[in-house]
Amino acid sequence: MDNKAQGAFEYILLLAGILLIVILVIVLLRNSVVNQTNNQLGSNLNTYFGLTNCTGPTYNTTTNTSQVVCGGTAYNVS
Repeated sequence: MDNKAQGAFEYILLLAGILLIVILVIVLLRNSVVNQTNNQLGSNLNTYFGLTNCTGPTYNTTTNTSQVVCGGTAYNVS
């Protein structure tokens, strides 16, 4: 009877170890993705709020996009 209990306990410990590793990987990946998203969002917001002297939009039928020129830089808007 003791051998069965020991085997079950070892199996539970193995599953707990695997679960711990999976949780750690998820936390690390989530933090990495969130940080990259926040950095990209901050960059986009800085670009958006930094736009001055804008003209346009002008529509380009070849590429099916609109183009806005702000501060000498052309931005394509699809």
